[in-house]
Amino acid sequence: MNGSNIEQLEARAEIIRGANRAVSAMRSIEAIIQADESSNSGWVDTWAAEESAADLLVRYSGTDTPFLRGFISALADYVSLCSGAGVPNLDAWKPEATMTIEEIEKHRKKLVAFGTESTEVAA
Repeated sequence: MNGSNIEQLEARAEIIRGANRAVSAMRSIEAIIQADESSNSGWVDTWAAEESAADLLVRYSGTDTPFLRGFISALADYVSLCSGAGVPNLDAWKPEATMTIEEIEKHRKKLVAFGTESTEVAA
């Protein structure tokens, strides 16, 4: 076996290791989501669950840098939105990871107000 083949096998082994780590993270995230869904406790706990899931992904990645945290948090926000409300318009949607603390607070207040209006209309 030449050096190139060994490098390819080592790279493939690392890809498999990363994928298996991701599946482990997904299992943990699934438990977080199921606990959040069964608690039915509102937006604040849902956001906490999403933040826990993003934190978990960063930890499972093996490298915790501010850049990776932002990258993974934005992806986690996207996946969460897709699974709950459908695919967002990427030209208009802004993940919370790209927002300042003040923007996040304002954004979440709007979501809570919208959720309250939707509930009132349905009642």
